[in-house]
Amino acid sequence: MKDYHVIWHTQSRDSSESMPLGGHDAGCNVWVQDDELCIYLAQSGAFDENGTMLKLGRLRIHPANRERMSLNFRQELELEKGQICILAGDEENRMKFLLWQDVTNSNLHIHFSSDREEKLQVIFDCWRYREREVVAEERGQCRNFAVQGEEPFPDPVITWPDQIQAEENRLFFFHKNRNDRLVYDRAIRQQHLDAVKDAFPNWLKDRLTGGLLSCPSLVYQGKKEGCFEHTDQMEYHYETAGLKDTEIVVSLLTGQFASEEDWKSRVTENASAGISLEENQKWWEDYFDRSYIYIDEDHPGSEYWKIGRNYQLFRYMLGCNYYGKWPTKFNGGLFTFYERFTPDYRNWSGTEFTAQNQRLVYWPMLKSGDFDAMKPQFDFYNHLLEAGKMRALGYWGEDGACFPEQISCFGTSICAEYKWNRRKEIPEGEDDNPWVRMHYSTALEFALMMLEYAEYSGRDIAEYLDFIDQVIRFYFSHYGRDGKGRLRIFPSTALETYKGEDPYSADGNRYGASNPMDAVAGLRELLDQLIRYLENRGQDAAEYREWRRICPNLPEGEENGKPVFLPAEKYNPIPFNCEIPQLYRIFPYSCRGLAEEEKERGRNTYWSPSLNEDQRLLVSWHQNGIFAARLNLAEEAMHILKWKMGDSERRFPAFWGPGHDWTPDHNWGGSAMIGLQEMLVQVKGDGFEVLPGWDRKVDVRFKLHLPGGKVAAYCLKNGNLFVLD
Repeated sequence: MKDYHVIWHTQSRDSSESMPLGGHDAGCNVWVQDDELCIYLAQSGAFDENGTMLKLGRLRIHPANRERMSLNFRQELELEKGQICILAGDEENRMKFLLWQDVTNSNLHIHFSSDREEKLQVIFDCWRYREREVVAEERGQCRNFAVQGEEPFPDPVITWPDQIQAEENRLFFFHKNRNDRLVYDRAIRQQHLDAVKDAFPNWLKDRLTGGLLSCPSLVYQGKKEGCFEHTDQMEYHYETAGLKDTEIVVSLLTGQFASEEDWKSRVTENASAGISLEENQKWWEDYFDRSYIYIDEDHPGSEYWKIGRNYQLFRYMLGCNYYGKWPTKFNGGLFTFYERFTPDYRNWSGTEFTAQNQRLVYWPMLKSGDFDAMKPQFDFYNHLLEAGKMRALGYWGEDGACFPEQISCFGTSICAEYKWNRRKEIPEGEDDNPWVRMHYSTALEFALMMLEYAEYSGRDIAEYLDFIDQVIRFYFSHYGRDGKGRLRIFPSTALETYKGEDPYSADGNRYGASNPMDAVAGLRELLDQLIRYLENRGQDAAEYREWRRICPNLPEGEENGKPVFLPAEKYNPIPFNCEIPQLYRIFPYSCRGLAEEEKERGRNTYWSPSLNEDQRLLVSWHQNGIFAARLNLAEEAMHILKWKMGDSERRFPAFWGPGHDWTPDHNWGGSAMIGLQEMLVQVKGDGFEVLPGWDRKVDVRFKLHLPGGKVAAYCLKNGNLFVLD
């Protein structure tokens, strides 16, 4: 793992050239610019009134003798220890900054040491020191107010000021949501849910997000206005006396609190809690021992070697939100940096989650054995179960639970998709955005992921069984039957890509496709695995067996005389977006493997001339590499892997993006991880197959987890395969 350390010998130009650091549910971007250590602070769930996921602030630190930072500079991410070490100075007067984030309580530790006494200047930057209007072009950070080809929300959208309380050797900084300005209330009203709003949890009410900066050596010097990364700000200045050793602790805390004093008491208590540096290092060592992939180890710096390194770097980034209460966001996670407007900006929002994108962040955690890290995503949906039930019952008088593709953290549709100026002809409950209208199938995928989590981890999922049941039940309540008594999923949509004859029609019968592959394959696979799960535990599955009996057949056909999978039973063949739903039987809906006949049909579909250029893109969430791996197309899978998990265009190799989303693009990294894992080992019935999509000329050593608590640990060296102890 030491070979995978990221080491820089020159300083960075700006935050786009930063390194990630994190633990528990918090993350930092760390870089040195103009002889000054700079740190962006972030925490999972830091949501403001508008639904923006805020950066909590920026810290800047430099020695009084500032030019020392340029001498013999070295910044290193020590991966297996989960820490960053920065060295500078001449041989007789070296100084060191060691940064680490406590994996148990969100405390950032910044330890400074120097051969000779040195004064430190410490500056906390707050760009939310005044009211700031979020202009229409900026509302991607709060998509409930966003613009997508229609009129924006008509009223001004304001980012409200933070509160800063500077004391002699500490500083409290926090954003307290205004309960009279919550986007939650606007969404409830827009979607006519006032009578049932108690079913929709209001996570934004009484929400405080911020932290406490403390160090006994600090002395407050005052505040002044300034500007950094093209954003005006208020700067809070501290300094120390000359010293050789000190530690600054930044304790972060986000949640719902009865009062500011309650929050201050909690964050103060947290600041002195936590574990030792050695215990923190041990946590990360265990994390990387639990699962790994090393490629071409004998040739550091090679194209293949970089793939192995970047896999580990991205898995490190995922581990930084291991114990978060909120899922890791696909559009940057904890590690967005300044790109435009303010440091808070990211496209595709904060409190809003795009389900298709989120899933790719979490599927790879099964084979990496990171089961605790999956809980935030499962709990996200489980906390919204009553909201999903109320959507189905309130809008359509139906059983089950309905979850829209673009879903807010409180269970409503995202207002920009439901639309502020929606057409009157669109039925209540349906989004008016043609891309995601009638798109509910990703909830099936998360339900399946929960069952797979049980199979891989051996853990009890009793708390999730009602969610799984209600997601399935919705389909058999919401949709009718065909002439043979089978379920007919119509009108619907094959992901965002294949619709009916007129994708822009308000008439659902003209808009919709019938029996789309993602929904049909999802229901069939989910029911198969749920029946298996229940009957293995002696539980009744009769109702699910009957539902499985009346499931539609997979949409299949022929093209140029060859059998292929189709996007849907009936559909408009002109793609509306650029996904490939016809291959969803290949992934994700083949948990126990595929018959050779299905693989051949899948290969014909994969190479079909009906797929356009955009559907063969490799950026972001495109999962062509996963399809290729599962279809045993080793050469194609490796070609995609080298492109997708090669070095990013940023200084940090795993900061891919923006692609379709934002940088660092986590569903880019997640889909690449899944593809690599599937190239190395695939589940086949109750067993598994090793190297089904791998080029055996490339050395590899890996340890991956499988259903039933099994572990596949192998080494391929010079064409010879060995089992690892």
